Amino acid sequence: MNSNKQKYELIFNIIRTELNKVDPMGLCPGEFAPINEYDPETAMVVNKIKDVENYVELAKEISIVFDEMFGEKFDESSFYNCAHNILEEVNKL
Repeated sequence: MNSNKQKYELIFNIIRTELNKVDPMGLCPGEFAPINEYDPETAMVVNKIKDVENYVELAKEISIVFDEMFGEKFDESSFYNCAHNILEEVNKL
C-alpha cells in the first residue's frame, strides 16, 4: 500500500473519530446513525488540515465545512476541543 494513502487513511480515521465524538448534528454515529455518517465532512476536513497552523484555525475550518454541508451556523468554539485532539493525534504521525 502506498504510504500517502496510508497516511490519508490514518488522518481520515482520526478526524472521523473526533467528529463523531462532537456529533454536531446530534445523530449519534455508531449508535443511531452509521459510523460513517460524517464521512463527507471528514474528507473535506482532511483536505483543509494541511493549511492550518493551530487548533483555532482548524476549528474555524471545521465549522465552515458543517455550515456549508448542513446549511446551519456552527460556532467555531464548539470545535476547539475536537480540533485540538485532531492536531495532537495527526502530529504524532
